[in-house]
Amino acid sequence: MTTYRVIAQRDERYWFMRVEGIGATQARYLGEATHMARDLVVTWLDLPIDTADVEIDLEVRLPSALRERVDRAIDTRAAVTEAAARASAALRDATWSLSDEGMTTRDIAFVLGVTRQRVQQLLAERETPSSVTTAQADAEHARRRGRTSPASLRGIFVGQAVSVASDEELFGTGEAWDVMQ
Repeated sequence: MTTYRVIAQRDERYWFMRVEGIGATQARYLGEATHMARDLVVTWLDLPIDTADVEIDLEVRLPSALRERVDRAIDTRAAVTEAAARASAALRDATWSLSDEGMTTRDIAFVLGVTRQRVQQLLAERETPSSVTTAQADAEHARRRGRTSPASLRGIFVGQAVSVASDEELFGTGEAWDVMQ
């Protein structure tokens, strides 16, 4: 794939685009810029339109004062996104810890200043994690809840679980298991 660098600059009502090594074209809106630049390259090099292996690297040039404002807005949005991810992780951790201490969803919601539904969502994330095998997560959940006998775990394990650990490593209690009752 060949990549062509395109520099777009505002020119009154249109965006003027210079395709390095090829030529220039224009577009009314930036959303059209990549298509117009690709069309210029394909036409100039007499390539088949549907199968041309062309990539456009679009650089939008703005006056320095505008560029500073745009960069500041982009940086601020990135910082907000990162802070939101940290806040979400902290909320999840606090919810799980309060639940492990035996607090009700109503009390957890009150303490954290969220709805009971949000608490239930966060607790459900722990019940069905995607990054840990289901069996390992269920065993950890059971251990945290103080459930150590097969009878206390009945109804908790639903579905199919795959794990690299043996059942004895995960659920070894010294008692016979019969969870199908």
